[in-house]
Parts: sequence; structure tokens; C-alpha cells
Amino acid sequence: MELDEKSLQGHWANNIKEDMEFFIINDAIFSKLCILGDDVEPCFEGSAVTAPQVSASFTLDK
Repeated sequence: MELDEKSLQGHWANNIKEDMEFFIINDAIFSKLCILGDDVEPCFEGSAVTAPQVSASFTLDK
């Protein structure tokens, strides 16, 4: 996944106990996404790519 620099909002933080610095992302737009296939373990547990549930017909309420 790649995030769009122009939409990225976040800040650096420190975990003093672990002596670790990390970036907290508050908001961003994904600019690129790589889908590896069914035979590759997902990075995030339970993640999946599916077709959107879109209605076959749309109506306009006036």
C-alpha cells in the first residue's frame, strides 16, 4: 500500500518504555494497492478483496 503524500495527516510519536519511534496516521488516501492472490497469506488477519455490493438499479427521490 502507498499513501498519497498530499492527503497524509499524522505525527511522530515515541514509546519511551520500548525506546521506539513510530508514525501515527490520522488520515490518508491510498494511492496504490497491490493484491497478491489467493495463495499468499494476507498482511492483516481476516483481510479480503471482494466485489462491492452495488444495487443493479438506482432511483432518485425528489
